[in-house]
Amino acid sequence: MTLPSYVWVIYYGLLALTVIYGIIFIVKGNINRLLSTFAVILSIVLVFVFMMYSMERKPTHNEFEHFFYGLREGIFVAWFLLCVLLYIGFWWFRVLQNAFKK
Repeated sequence: MTLPSYVWVIYYGLLALTVIYGIIFIVKGNINRLLSTFAVILSIVLVFVFMMYSMERKPTHNEFEHFFYGLREGIFVAWFLLCVLLYIGFWWFRVLQNAFKK
């Protein structure tokens, strides 16, 4: 059992946009380069870690059910993934805040 295709299109699309815009902001220096560098690196790491973490799920669970189960059980990898997702959300907040400030 897995999630619908449109969920994966949105998920990977947002991660791809994060990498693309992160690289642009690293080159241009618009937003703090260190924040953008972390966003790019963590986006790439997120894909691989989430994929590896999802491989051990039960056949009756989809990827997000397994993720939330891991959070409830206190599994380190699930909490790491949550922290990475929160950081990427924070980075996008800074990007949008900077865009609307101008």
